Amino acid sequence: MPEITVGNEDLTHHFVLMTCGHPEAHKLDQFVNTNGVDCTESANMPQDLMHCLRPYFVWAVGGQPFITPPEAGFPLGADEETTYFLLQSHYDNPNLIENRLDSSGLRVYHTSKLRPNEAYTFSVGSVVDYGLVIPPRQPNFQIAGHCDTDCFKKVKLF
Repeated sequence: MPEITVGNEDLTHHFVLMTCGHPEAHKLDQFVNTNGVDCTESANMPQDLMHCLRPYFVWAVGGQPFITPPEAGFPLGADEETTYFLLQSHYDNPNLIENRLDSSGLRVYHTSKLRPNEAYTFSVGSVVDYGLVIPPRQPNFQIAGHCDTDCFKKVKLF
């Protein structure tokens, strides 16, 4: 559920909560309680955080709080790899407003009562790439993505 700092609704654009599947999860300890890093350029990302690229949950401006139906829920701790999450906070500040502090983020509720159905964030198409630019005033724009069936072997979709 998004928690937007009052007064910053005009700057908060979207959040991406990623799972971290680091083979040596203890290496992520160094990033706990730090100010974070600029993730807009992969060259700036510490190599250990490159293991945190699987979207778990996404919220964008205009979206409402996301509440699963009573019979479904996102699995939490279902795999041994996911010991950390990484929250990317994206802002849009075209007027270059200065000195605006923000503590926006996501509130995640959990329960020990397992639901009969698992929810899942499913991404299709191209990996997010800042080189992917859609020209203005296009009546439509097509992006092709390809996914090997091996991608689905661990996930029961239906």
